[in-house]
Amino acid sequence: EKMDTDDPTHIQWLYDVALKRAMEFNITGVTYSLTQGVVKNIIPAIASTNAIISVCGNQSAFLEVDKDITVEDFIEFLKEKPN
Repeated sequence: EKMDTDDPTHIQWLYDVALKRAMEFNITGVTYSLTQGVVKNIIPAIASTNAIISVCGNQSAFLEVDKDITVEDFIEFLKEKPN
């Protein structure tokens, strides 16, 4: 039977096999979530990507308001802005 990455029973089987092998070789950190992420090529960088897109959008809006501002000025503004 072919591996179906959308079938939880297939992922569970793969996780069980991976966990058994990890224990055999003293490898830590094997989780169901990690197994699923590897199998489905899930990249955990979505939050970072969203943050970058947000900054770019804010920068564009800021530059539209004041056309005389440079990117360097904007970066300085961000550094000075309190969190």
